[in-house]
Amino acid sequence: FSLAQLHMMQGNYDSVIEFLDRWEKVEEGIVPAKNYLLKAQANYQGKKFAEALANISKAIKLEADEGKVAAESWYILQRAVYYEMKQPEKVVEVLEQLVKHYNKPEYWVQLGSMYGEVGKEKHQLAVMEAAYQQGYVTKASDIKNLSQLYVFHGAPVKAGNVLEKAIAGGVVKSNEKNFEFLSQAWVMA
Repeated sequence: FSLAQLHMMQGNYDSVIEFLDRWEKVEEGIVPAKNYLLKAQANYQGKKFAEALANISKAIKLEADEGKVAAESWYILQRAVYYEMKQPEKVVEVLEQLVKHYNKPEYWVQLGSMYGEVGKEKHQLAVMEAAYQQGYVTKASDIKNLSQLYVFHGAPVKAGNVLEKAIAGGVVKSNEKNFEFLSQAWVMA
């Protein structure tokens, strides 16, 4: 694999794939998941997204078949490929796996945003609210987004509480626009 990795570092992505294909023909037995990962990385770098998707999906499936969870970076690559291929529903599926297996704040917020992008606003609110309750919603833009979701879904009291706390804490700016939205939430409540 060191030769394949050297080709990868040098940007010779087609050479990486050729080397791995030759190696797989010589070796007998099951092709290791890491071979598919390297091919996927080379395909992705070479902007061959369909091939990258086939390879990273195969690598993740091989791990699952062995009762393992694929490495976080494998899912990140798969998410990037789906994003490049403009398949937001598939991006959502990968983010669901990242939340399930790796539970990082950014995955929760990204999943909430992607649910909104694919028209699943109720899912978006549920995920963003869960993320907020876990302390994962910390950026002003995400807090304002959550407040707007609450208003949209008929929960202006929650919107007001979240936004008021964020303004008081200095996370969201104390400006006319934010106070206007806050006052609208309280009026609706």
